[in-house]
Amino acid sequence: MIKFYYYTDGLKKSDSPEELKTIIQNKDLFIWVDIYDADQDEIQKILKEICGFHYLTVESCLSFTAHPKVDEYDDYIFVIFHSLNYYECENRISTRELDAYIGKNFLVTYHYKVIECVDLLEKKLEKENKFIQKGPDILYYFLMDKMMDRYFVILEQMDRKISDLEDAVFNMDTNSFNFLLSEINALKKNTLLIRKIMVPQIKAIKEIVNSSTDIIQENHRVYYKDILDHLNKTSDMVNVNLDLIKGTFDTCSSLLSNKTNETMKVLTIIATIMMPLTFIVGLYGMNFRYMPELDWKYGYLLAIVVMAVIAISMLLFMKKKKWL
Repeated sequence: MIKFYYYTDGLKKSDSPEELKTIIQNKDLFIWVDIYDADQDEIQKILKEICGFHYLTVESCLSFTAHPKVDEYDDYIFVIFHSLNYYECENRISTRELDAYIGKNFLVTYHYKVIECVDLLEKKLEKENKFIQKGPDILYYFLMDKMMDRYFVILEQMDRKISDLEDAVFNMDTNSFNFLLSEINALKKNTLLIRKIMVPQIKAIKEIVNSSTDIIQENHRVYYKDILDHLNKTSDMVNVNLDLIKGTFDTCSSLLSNKTNETMKVLTIIATIMMPLTFIVGLYGMNFRYMPELDWKYGYLLAIVVMAVIAISMLLFMKKKKWL
């Protein structure tokens, strides 16, 4: 599916590739082209034949690119960034690639799935028709700015999730340990995924800010510096979250170890007390004919009293040593 916007006596919207071929050659018009969930033939036709973009960039659009990047060409910049979606109930993050061509009079975006910042830009244009006349670099800045807002929201959601897990750790029992451990590991995996995306995106924006291209207007570079600042802040938040996750895991492991030690302590005390009692029971359980206490009237009672005295004495001794 293709749709594009341009401004001439009001905002115009079209989905005709033939009209696009004419409009995009008009250097006096600013145009935004958005390609969404199109088949390969349609993508090839629009990006290569109509827009004339390099075939390597088209191949990048047709295949998922794990790392964000920026490539400069003579009359446009090709940028790959990733948006994030966080499914809190599933404790899972997914990434969605947004490919963009930024030229002097055009912005072309391609994405396979729905991306929130693209929908927001479309609503912005419908509300403020002349916004498109600010230029393609401002339109792309708008996309990045909304994407950064989404990053902050996701990181705050993950931060709350970490706080909830920290509280749950102190109330856990042995049975809930495996669940908490899986949740902590999922959070760690999600956070590492964000960092994996964040680092090359910081590098990519730095390239745009420091490039000598005139596609990004000089007075608009300050906006991209603002995006770079947002990325650095999110990177700091990611590092803080990783430290919190590690701390939560260490606390979880320590508490489980303490609970296990307490259990082993109780079992050891029981086993220690039972040792002399078992000896007495075993002694008088031997099958010998001549054992004086067996024929004594108070032999059974004496054995019970002796075992009780031994058990109580051992408990008092352990309590005095503060082992209980």
